[in-house]
Amino acid sequence: MSRIVMISPFKDLETAARQVAAELAIPLEIYEGGMESSKLAIDRLTGPEVDVFVSRGGTSAYIASMYSQPVVNISTGLYDIIESCEEARKFSRNIAITSFGKKFIGMGLLEKAMDIAITEVVFQSLPDLEQRIAELAHEGNFCVVGGGQSVAAAHKNGLPAVFLRASRDTIRETLLQAVEVARLRREEKRRAYRLQTILDSVYDGIIAVDAE
Repeated sequence: MSRIVMISPFKDLETAARQVAAELAIPLEIYEGGMESSKLAIDRLTGPEVDVFVSRGGTSAYIASMYSQPVVNISTGLYDIIESCEEARKFSRNIAITSFGKKFIGMGLLEKAMDIAITEVVFQSLPDLEQRIAELAHEGNFCVVGGGQSVAAAHKNGLPAVFLRASRDTIRETLLQAVEVARLRREEKRRAYRLQTILDSVYDGIIAVDAE
């Protein structure tokens, strides 16, 4: 059986993922962790090797940089952003949307459609994120939309914030993708084991050649 481990940066995501995994009958292990703290949770794991990790945003990127197993990221969909911006607009029409590593697509159209001003905050690390949000607090009246770390940094600097949730449909698609990635990885390991068994049982020399 495949071992799928999710590192959840926040409780709401963990709760939703457990519910969706139960509906899909997917054996999913979930542990708390965000970016650097995810390493502590993973290093404490015991038992069979993990086939695939599941996480979100900066935590996904951090896990991918630290471990050899594939990581499936819970991507934020446009509907998730629209829903969060609708809530954030109650606090301010100046909305700062945080994202790890790269910008979201379609923010210009969203500004026009919702009559809001969007400032995209692309960060590379937790200190970078905290510094950028501290700068926003000095610049003006913003409402921050982002993950758990972004919300915490916003509140620390006296800014209102809206948690950017992943919809159940988004989580469902991610878990199904993780199941397929785990299946392919285990099949690849079986083939490698089969080949190694053949090589170990042959006494003649074996030469591998290419087209040339």
